Amino acid sequence: MIAVGRLNDESETLLDKIPLVDIESIRNMLADDNIELERKSGGFQNSIIITTVPGGHNSGRTYYMQASSPELNEKVSSHLIRISKEAKKRAKFNTRFAKSQYRAKKIYNSLIFQNLSAILIILVRAISSY
Repeated sequence: MIAVGRLNDESETLLDKIPLVDIESIRNMLADDNIELERKSGGFQNSIIITTVPGGHNSGRTYYMQASSPELNEKVSSHLIRISKEAKKRAKFNTRFAKSQYRAKKIYNSLIFQNLSAILIILVRAISSY
């Protein structure tokens, strides 16, 4: 998860959070991206754009984050890309694993499986008593 707060904020208030699995794209801000933003608030050098999925926690919101240097910007963006891919892989694995657990539980709890298990127990017990 990415926690969003204000720089130099003594209260350490959490403004927002971005679950890594909800990140749709992370890219460096280009000259064309900041034309409208530049008019509103000044320059946006060393910035990245984080776009979230429309149905996720952040409802498709776009985040703009700025680093203090080009090196830090590249390091942060590559790190965020890597960990968001890992989070998506883990979430996909957990979903597949949960689905397989559900299927196994459904089979195990079925009447047919329970009856076959009871018959096998009775047969093994009858054979071993001879």
